[in-house]
Amino acid sequence: LARLRVRQALEGVRPDPDPPELLRDRSTFHYSSGAIAATGARRFATRCATRCAAFAGLAVTFAAIARSLATVWLPRGLAPLGERNFALYWSGQMLSQTGTWVELTATSWLLYSITESPVLLGLVGLFRAVPIVLLSPIGGTIADRVPRRRLLFVTQSASVVLSLILGPLVLTGPVQFWHIYLVSFCSSVVGAFDGPTRSSMFPTLVPRGQLQNAVTLHAVLFRSSMLAGPAVGGWLIAQFVTAAPYYVNALSYFALIAGLLAMRLPPNEVARARPSVGADALSGIRYVLRSPILPLILVIEAFLNVFGSNSALITIFARGLLNGAELSALRSAT
Repeated sequence: LARLRVRQALEGVRPDPDPPELLRDRSTFHYSSGAIAATGARRFATRCATRCAAFAGLAVTFAAIARSLATVWLPRGLAPLGERNFALYWSGQMLSQTGTWVELTATSWLLYSITESPVLLGLVGLFRAVPIVLLSPIGGTIADRVPRRRLLFVTQSASVVLSLILGPLVLTGPVQFWHIYLVSFCSSVVGAFDGPTRSSMFPTLVPRGQLQNAVTLHAVLFRSSMLAGPAVGGWLIAQFVTAAPYYVNALSYFALIAGLLAMRLPPNEVARARPSVGADALSGIRYVLRSPILPLILVIEAFLNVFGSNSALITIFARGLLNGAELSALRSAT
């Protein structure tokens, strides 16, 4: 009836009087355009909800088929990728870790470009190492006490904020070397909680029989990101601006955040009574010291991290002889 009224008004036709049934009971039959629009909106929303539910069901069906095929066709070493939660976590971590190496490459290049001082370039490693050494035992203790997915949400979000703080400073020009020190220190504080949480979460996402393969895939992830990250970082510096790697790294964190959101985890168990955080951390340190082999492994790992891949020396060498793209190749090779 409302459409009829509009058409009659456009054609210049005198509108017909209202039907008698409408005049008798306007309280039960509203024919205003607002009521018609609301009815149409409700019908449209219902159709959209029905179609979205159908597409969601179709997506779940295809995901189940894909997981079944992955379980059947993947080699035994890649069998953990057939687990939905592990596949989401592993792929998100791959992009996130690669973005981290992209930013680390850009930070070394940027700091040496600003200061031209090998000493100040080397000091940034100290600002990164101190929080990791001091806070990692506490970070591991916290990871055992709170839901790990929730803790990773916090650490990944904090990392996004830190990258987006330094990126605009580099882009607009007023960045100083102490800005880099401060952001690097804060990033390492976040990493002291993020690293133990990542490492302790992935074993819970696969059956016990696939744990060894999952550990291998986790090591492959770390080495692959170490190979790809500097290459991408150097290419971004050479092709765009030095600020580009910081924005790319900020985006890479959302890959892991999306994977965590898509994971289906069982309800959290009721927390048991535990000693204090400090006592728990000291207990872990005493356990390592009592072991006949763990202290030796830690010493070897520390030696390799300090002397095996010296990013400061590589950056100084590349800055004097090479450009950003060649830096990427050199960092990836080492």
